[in-house]
Amino acid sequence: MRKVQPHPEYPPEDGRYLRGNDYSPAAVVIILTYDAEAIPPEIEKLVRTGVEAGAALSGTLQTANIGIEKVICNIVANPNIR
Repeated sequence: MRKVQPHPEYPPEDGRYLRGNDYSPAAVVIILTYDAEAIPPEIEKLVRTGVEAGAALSGTLQTANIGIEKVICNIVANPNIR
């Protein structure tokens, strides 16, 4: 499959995520049940592990409304994520 360089302003939405391999076809999202200030270290480690394993983006989802919109916007903005 042909890989392309994402747009220079990628990712378009700010959020609680780490950026990994832009050419990866995968993204990792961890759904939270914690307040943003009380995220356990284990969850932060999972986010880092997603990027270390080669994901394009790895992060957490706090709210079902705006949060999921940002996740989808960032995923759709990278043509390599399938």
